[in-house]
Amino acid sequence: FVREDREAGGGGGGGGGFGGGGFQANAFAGNNHNQHHGGNGMDFGGGLDTGDRAGRQLYVGNLSWGTNWQRLKDHFRACGEVEYVEVATEPRGRSKGFGTVRFGTADEAAAAIATLNESELDGRQITVRLDSYA
Repeated sequence: FVREDREAGGGGGGGGGFGGGGFQANAFAGNNHNQHHGGNGMDFGGGLDTGDRAGRQLYVGNLSWGTNWQRLKDHFRACGEVEYVEVATEPRGRSKGFGTVRFGTADEAAAAIATLNESELDGRQITVRLDSYA
């Protein structure tokens, strides 16, 4: 399912819809993921037209089962503009222990790798690297 970011003053959410809100569709809507989409317009993610995400999207591994997309976004926010956050979940809603974070620029993503790889989040030492599927 798709979630909107409803944080006050944040980079997404708001009015929703297709025009100016923060709604973005997931091409793999059958997968059960907790996700955050920021930015404007539509983003048909999940493997379609990934060229614009290369160098900006990160894989984050070794997440606690209790880590949600909001917590992951907050952890990465200090490194730059976070456009998209997703924590992969099993069909019953439990985290699979990994997620993805997409930044506005490749420089912000590189700064996040340098700063947050092997950092602690929710009691776990996380792994942060470029997402090889982006």
